[in-house]
Amino acid sequence: MLAQKELEETRFVGRAIKRLEDPRFITGSAKFVSDVKLPNLCYMAILRSSFAHAYIKEIDTSDALRHRGVIGVLTGEEVRRLANPIYVWWTAKGMKTTSVYCLAVDKVRYVGEPVAAVVAVDEASAKDALESIVVDYEPIKPVVSIDDALNPSSPLIYEEWGNNIMLEYTLEGGDVESAFRQADHVFEERISSHRYCGAPIETRCYIASYSPPYLDVWAATQQPHQTRTVIARTLNIPENYVRVSVPALGGGFGPKQPTYHEEVLVPLAAMRFGVPVRYVEERRENLISMHQAREQVHDIKVAVKHDGVILAVDDVITANLGAYLPTCGPGSVIIAGKTITGCYKIRNCRVRIIGVATNKAPYGAYRGYGKDAGNFVIERMIDIIADELGLSPVEVRLRNIIQPEDLPYRSFSGALYDSGDYPSVLMRALELIRYDEVSRTSGEGNKLLGVGVSLTIEPTASHYPGAYMLGYEGASVRVEPSGEVTVSVGSAPLGTGHETFVAQVVAEELGLDDISKVRVIEGDTSATPFGFGSWASRTAILTGNAALLAARKLKTKLLKIAASTLGEDEAKLKIVGGVIMSEDSPSKRISIEEIASMVYSCKPSPPPPTVEPGLEETAFFFPDNIESIDQPGGGRNTYAAYSNSAHAAVVEVDAETGLVKVLKYVVVTDCGRVINPLIVEGQIAGGVVQGIGGVLYEENTYNSDGQPQATTFMDYLIPSSMEAPQIVVQLHESPSPYNPLGVKGVGEGPIEGVPATIANAVENALKKYRVRITSLPLRPEKIWEMIRRSG
Repeated sequence: MLAQKELEETRFVGRAIKRLEDPRFITGSAKFVSDVKLPNLCYMAILRSSFAHAYIKEIDTSDALRHRGVIGVLTGEEVRRLANPIYVWWTAKGMKTTSVYCLAVDKVRYVGEPVAAVVAVDEASAKDALESIVVDYEPIKPVVSIDDALNPSSPLIYEEWGNNIMLEYTLEGGDVESAFRQADHVFEERISSHRYCGAPIETRCYIASYSPPYLDVWAATQQPHQTRTVIARTLNIPENYVRVSVPALGGGFGPKQPTYHEEVLVPLAAMRFGVPVRYVEERRENLISMHQAREQVHDIKVAVKHDGVILAVDDVITANLGAYLPTCGPGSVIIAGKTITGCYKIRNCRVRIIGVATNKAPYGAYRGYGKDAGNFVIERMIDIIADELGLSPVEVRLRNIIQPEDLPYRSFSGALYDSGDYPSVLMRALELIRYDEVSRTSGEGNKLLGVGVSLTIEPTASHYPGAYMLGYEGASVRVEPSGEVTVSVGSAPLGTGHETFVAQVVAEELGLDDISKVRVIEGDTSATPFGFGSWASRTAILTGNAALLAARKLKTKLLKIAASTLGEDEAKLKIVGGVIMSEDSPSKRISIEEIASMVYSCKPSPPPPTVEPGLEETAFFFPDNIESIDQPGGGRNTYAAYSNSAHAAVVEVDAETGLVKVLKYVVVTDCGRVINPLIVEGQIAGGVVQGIGGVLYEENTYNSDGQPQATTFMDYLIPSSMEAPQIVVQLHESPSPYNPLGVKGVGEGPIEGVPATIANAVENALKKYRVRITSLPLRPEKIWEMIRRSG
């Protein structure tokens, strides 16, 4: 029999293995889009609107065309002749759409909207030529706020719509009216989230080269295959002649999902002028035109019994969606509504959603994708209810929390929570933060201490029928003639360890002795199976399981060849350390490398004729718990797995200045079976710091004229290591029963719980002032003003 040590040597899943891709990034040898070099590469600069809302009367490009080094200039009128409107690859029920070209035609609708583009032999010439373009604008009164958009007397941003409402959507489950009649108390609040963005360190970058009929595009995108579809449909070229590559991504976070004007504009310029074209976004452009997110207002009512048990929720969500662009961003407002009941048994719930168009930058995806907003609202309401009833916030949570025996649990929206022990996760977080001890401490002098807690539910790996965002992925696994293994997957390289954990899964399934023998290829539409990219915490669940299934099919073939070669029963063979051997007679063995030699060169003998030639298999994974149509009880489950977490934080608030400092932050996460703890813990720590930035520092502010006020990192503040607190992470594994690996996603959960946790902690620190926190961000001047108003 095989020794236990031999078996353990080929177990990679669950081990904290250092990431395979890290040496490239640490040494600076990783290749990003801006590192791509092509012969005769030309440069694009984009003229962006300086008005939030205006008609374009005329554009004069004659001086720019005469400028030294200029290859050509594009305007909206020429784009309209050359290309279709940007292809609408995502929409939703109740969503209005309209035609948008890659350069503005007739009208601009936000500061930063592309108006004209110059292509020149070098970057300086392109930027200089922009200054020579003269645009005659006729300003229109901007529509900036939600109230502006809902005012019947405000100008229409899209005249054909008849109003400024972009999205209307309703969700309802249970008997809401009856539940409110049975309530002992009804608590109402207006709770709002502010507008901010992903602000990745790598801005958006695109390079295109056209050699008819082939179009090659290098793009900083999270969805290479969908970007290819948008480009092909918009430019009227065959999709199978378009290649989109993502060398490496310097931060995705959602805003690098399609669609952007420049994704089509750069390839169009390459085709129009016959030269390869490069565009790299500057930071100011990034902060005024990259997708922004989060801005929404919840007018929520909660029906409650005397003991804190919640009977029903009635929420009206109004979101400022900015100008229309075919992005998936508005869907995040719907997800905020679907997740408003969090980890709690709230069967009766009604959510009405209104998304308005304004003269702000378009609304896009951002890490959390609405789940953060829904979590912030329900977790703030839990603390408010506890305060009003004189109960502990922990006590109210435990009286409403979903219990292990309730799982799988069908929520009011149709979501099917799969597995977990939510109470145990909460109690462990309380232990790690020393909740009882800290709760009895108020701080010294003006330095006030507070503790806060929240729970999160993280739906992961989503499925959107009718859009190019479905809940499956594919993978191909090939044994090379040398015995090494190549895996091709349809995801995009986000910098989150895909190469490593996919290699761990495949290496373990194939019984290899070293994961470095596995190479993972992703982010290339011509070298990978069709895939939907990297978003919604989906890669481990969908790509990981697709790779597992492909490796399993390949393993079956390897065992068949070995059984024939060794004259052994296939059922008695195991692969250990890259060698296939008999359990009964370990001396009967053959290496994977030897089998590869047989298959590819018939040395020392050909493979058995009963086995199909080749050592390559492809598999697709689609979880059977995902539902594409509504179920009899209402709603449908559109996510593959549901992670859950408990967050807890200790903060210090300076009552003299309003400055908030996070001293310690605890996250206990159940993300199913953990493939690589090192990667998971890194995701959680990064998400916490990113969440702190959103709560305390970051905001895309606009004045009443629709002019962005945060255009550099001097006024759009992001956290550094100096602002990062002590972060304690503990993993709690409850495998999902709906996928072979038992995994759940973990990409977004870490950021989702931060807003409510810190807000709850700050309110706890300021309890003697009786302040109530119902909006973000929690900047010092805001906290100071709350204290001052309290008297």
